[in-house]
Amino acid sequence: MYAPQRIQSRFGLSAYAGPFGGLPLHSVRQLNDRVLGIGTRVIGAGTNLYMSFSSTPVDTGYSGNPLSLIPFRPSQSPESWMYVGDA
Repeated sequence: MYAPQRIQSRFGLSAYAGPFGGLPLHSVRQLNDRVLGIGTRVIGAGTNLYMSFSSTPVDTGYSGNPLSLIPFRPSQSPESWMYVGDA
């Protein structure tokens, strides 16, 4: 129950039993490709990095903490990149 003028925590998160084998999802960010006109999600789950709910990690060895995911397109590149920062 929510009340005006009151700070209250939200309910807990549900476990997601997706293609990540029960790993906790902690970071999700959209990366748009302007050339192809499509978007893909970059997902941090456990100590791995995934793209668009693929069951194969594209990178591993992260701390398991939430990641800083920054989409950026360099001025001389037609492609966007996702810069990943870890604690």
